[in-house]
Parts: sequence; structure tokens; C-alpha cells
Amino acid sequence: VNEALATLTPFNKDFPKRLRGVEWRAQEHLLDECLWALFEKEEKEDGEVDVAPDQAGLMFLLLWVAVETLDGNWTAPRA
Repeated sequence: VNEALATLTPFNKDFPKRLRGVEWRAQEHLLDECLWALFEKEEKEDGEVDVAPDQAGLMFLLLWVAVETLDGNWTAPRA
């Protein structure tokens, strides 16, 4: 994640597009949902707040690292 960060910042409206260009992302569908919720969702529901893009970017990075870590360390149980 750290290596990709140099080409992904700043955390602006184009950040989701740049991130989706990272082909090695684990659990792409989950990360795309996070991007949508933090950067692309236009109408907020009750209880949801707007987050500044720089804060949303930092939140996303934490989620991305967690997803990559879990993906790299989890194995399905033998059935």
C-alpha cells in the first residue's frame, strides 16, 4: 500500500479512479464499496456526515491496509 501511495495522492475527486487502476488490490469489491461510501456517495442518510477528502483518504488507507493484511493472512478452513 505504501508503495502505491505516491501515485495515488492527493485525496481528491480523482482519487477513486486512480485507486481502481491498482490491479493488485485484494478484495476489490470491498475496497470499491469503501471508496463509494467515502468519496462518491452524494446523498447522505440520517446520521451520516460529510468527511473532508483528506480525512476520508486517511480512513480509506487504514481500511485498505486492514483488507490487504487479512487477505494475505487468512486461509479458508478445510471442509
